[in-house]
Amino acid sequence: MNIGYLYLFLNILVVTYSQIILKWQLQLAGPLPEQANEKVKFLFYFLLNPWVISAIAAVGIGSITWILVLTKFELSYVYPFSLLSYVAVIALSYWLFQENITLLRLTGISIVLLGMVIISKS
Repeated sequence: MNIGYLYLFLNILVVTYSQIILKWQLQLAGPLPEQANEKVKFLFYFLLNPWVISAIAAVGIGSITWILVLTKFELSYVYPFSLLSYVAVIALSYWLFQENITLLRLTGISIVLLGMVIISKS
C-alpha cells in the first residue's frame, strides 16, 4: 500500500475532527453575543477551551499531513479525495447534530463520490 493513502486518510480524519469539534463546542457555548465587548470575551473564552484548542491543533496537523500527501501524489489527482472530509462532516452532522440532509445535498455528495471514482481510475 502506498503510504500516501495513509497520509490522506489521516488528513481527512483530522480535518473532519476539527469541524465536528468546533460545531459541538459552539453549540455548547451558545449564540454569539451582540455587543462588541461581549463578542471579544466570548471568543477569548472559546479559544481557551481545551476542545477548541484540540480542533485548532488538528487543523495544523491537517496541514502537515496534506504536505505529506502532496509528496506522494499529483495535486490534480489527490485534491478531489480531500472532499471525503466534506462527506464525513455531512454524515456526522446529520448523526450528531440532527442537521438536515436535503436531496440536493445527497445529489451533490453522489456527484463528488462519482467524480472521485473516475479520477481514481485515471
